[in-house]
Amino acid sequence: MRLPVALCLLLSPGAVAASEGMDHTDHAGHGMAEDPVIAMLIVDRLEASRHNQLTAGAWDARAWIGTDQSRWQLRSEGHDAASGHSADTTLEVSWLRPVSPWMQVVVGVVRDVQDKQARNGVTAGLVGVLPYRVNLQSAVWLTDGPHAAVRIELEQDWLLTQRWVLQPRIETRLWSSGDHNADVGLRLRYEIRRELAPYVGVNRAFARDTGLTEAGGTQVVAGLRAWF
Repeated sequence: MRLPVALCLLLSPGAVAASEGMDHTDHAGHGMAEDPVIAMLIVDRLEASRHNQLTAGAWDARAWIGTDQSRWQLRSEGHDAASGHSADTTLEVSWLRPVSPWMQVVVGVVRDVQDKQARNGVTAGLVGVLPYRVNLQSAVWLTDGPHAAVRIELEQDWLLTQRWVLQPRIETRLWSSGDHNADVGLRLRYEIRRELAPYVGVNRAFARDTGLTEAGGTQVVAGLRAWF
């Protein structure tokens, strides 16, 4: 699947997803009512990468509607097999509720498709901002099979100037079967506007299955971050 295919998936109804945690973008449009109903689409990553002389696509997008006290959200993310992992697509539908000024609890349903093998289940976790403005997204999945997985994402924005932002990012997923994968990346973006920022970077992928087969590699990535 090349990047145009990933783009089509991203823009199709039901293909964008979930919550921005407690990011500054959450509060856009406030002030008209005490707790207004608002909606937002956030494209965290829409990127192409090069690995083993192959071009791969990846995306991570989320959309939500609701208030500060209650939100419904949809999230879609995935990547091509050429990105260093097996081809993977994840779709989550969740409900968010704040448990502190900086953290929200998330519960919902998830569908994960890896190498054409689909798993359906439920998910629960926390999203928000840790000390030192580290953005956290965490979840536990319980899927049919039965299988369980723990997923954690951490990222932080380092402002170099008013427009240049350097973002280190770590994502890991561990299955009860013993399969696990991880991505460690560093991306430099230029905010043309706060809502629109192209970026370049490097990403290192790690993957290992129950047969102790290892995969991964380092990719150069280029993409776009936007929110509306």
